[in-house]
Amino acid sequence: MDAQKNRPISPESLSERWQQQWQHFIAELTQLLQEPKVEFLWGDETALYDDWIRHRARAPVGQPVENFNHQRTQPRKQTLIAAMSAEKVFAPWCFEGSLESDRMLQWLQQLRPQLHENHVLILDNARPHHARKVREYLAEHPIRILFLPPYSPQMNPIEKLWAAIKQQ
Repeated sequence: MDAQKNRPISPESLSERWQQQWQHFIAELTQLLQEPKVEFLWGDETALYDDWIRHRARAPVGQPVENFNHQRTQPRKQTLIAAMSAEKVFAPWCFEGSLESDRMLQWLQQLRPQLHENHVLILDNARPHHARKVREYLAEHPIRILFLPPYSPQMNPIEKLWAAIKQQ
């Protein structure tokens, strides 16, 4: 999505390299769709902040505001990671801080028992998704993964779930 105008980016407006990555993704996706009973899972993470601190208050004219703490504090960051199919959400996990390779590995370990051979996990290209520890784990415990082309959040339906959660 174009962050400033909140509309999908057209493939034609991007570089030739990006277009090649897009075509490669479509070719892989087309090949996977030939398999009987293939089921796609869309995985992603999102950040949530607990910044519920009131920055303004009201009081009658000439009177001080009572019980108002206006100290600036750093909001605490929570990360929520999950995968989703057309029917359900798999392995939702919320933790304090950011997603790093160790946490990505922990999440894959939680997710893997819920998968079957027909599942294909589609992820974006966030750095923890490609970390060496993650690649080593996947070499020993195969999970079929397909990576989206760079800068393609509009292709990941779980983004709509994150948007709905953040609106609440």
